[in-house]
Amino acid sequence: MGLFNETLSGRWNEIIRRLHQVKRVPSPQIAPEIVHDITLESDRPEWHVLHGGFLWATRTAQAAVAAVLSFVGIRNPTGSGILVVIERIRVNNPGLAAGDYFIYASSQSADGALGTGPTFIRDSRRPQGSCPVLSLTGTNAASLGVGSIEELELEAATGERDFMSPPYVLAPGADLLVRTSAVNLPINCNFVGYARPVTPEELNIL
Repeated sequence: MGLFNETLSGRWNEIIRRLHQVKRVPSPQIAPEIVHDITLESDRPEWHVLHGGFLWATRTAQAAVAAVLSFVGIRNPTGSGILVVIERIRVNNPGLAAGDYFIYASSQSADGALGTGPTFIRDSRRPQGSCPVLSLTGTNAASLGVGSIEELELEAATGERDFMSPPYVLAPGADLLVRTSAVNLPINCNFVGYARPVTPEELNIL
């Protein structure tokens, strides 16, 4: 049992220890007039790095391909040890043509991605190229999964729009895809989010 105002939880202990420059583990008692009131998943953006997390963003596009549906997405690789949160998804429409787009949750074995690419760190304290979150591009002749989560319709002459359903939380081994509604259409999306280390108990909640 911890002492008064002592934090033994590993995740929160690391933030408090580094914030106050405490040299020992676990953190000793903190002065009683200092109360660490942490709102889950609403920490200040510059604090993600204190517990091993990071901010990320990416833009990914798939050209139109005859007779197939195009998609882009985000992948949390199997065995990554992180939890990926997608906070915002924006569909860009450079051609200003009308079109519908769908969000699908998918497993890596089912999506048929043609390629993966890097995403980019939004905190200069972490080096670029160190982000394990991957962007996806691909095509598929059929629908993905058991049905779409959200549909977004772009009217002609509309340049860009955001989906309403984020945030999405991806455990290791999960993908989230955005697909066109018809064949032979291009797709271009921006994704923004953050990631943090995940503990085994967070993955076995059922």
